Amino acid sequence: MKPLVALKLLRFVYEVPAKQIADYLGMSEHNYHKIERGEINLSLAHALKLSDLFAVSIDIMAKGGRTAVFKVLSELSEEQFDANLKRIRALLMQDAPSTARLYKDLN
Repeated sequence: MKPLVALKLLRFVYEVPAKQIADYLGMSEHNYHKIERGEINLSLAHALKLSDLFAVSIDIMAKGGRTAVFKVLSELSEEQFDANLKRIRALLMQDAPSTARLYKDLN
């Protein structure tokens, strides 16, 4: 297995802590990091959930490298990026109360 570069990069670009993604997926942070490093496979259910969260195709999520992610992000206007960021935070706040507190403090 190879590391999921796209997943880690999207998480950094949208400034989402690994713990929040792990909570969103219903797994431990330790296992989430194993997925990012390519030590365990990303399930189809989790891939679908993450592709929806970050608004990218499953193909980019599972196989995309930095180039693919930067291409997708470069095609977004500033307004689209901001809208994605708000949507990501809203989705994460629905799933985890600790995330809601984190993002409330950021705003």
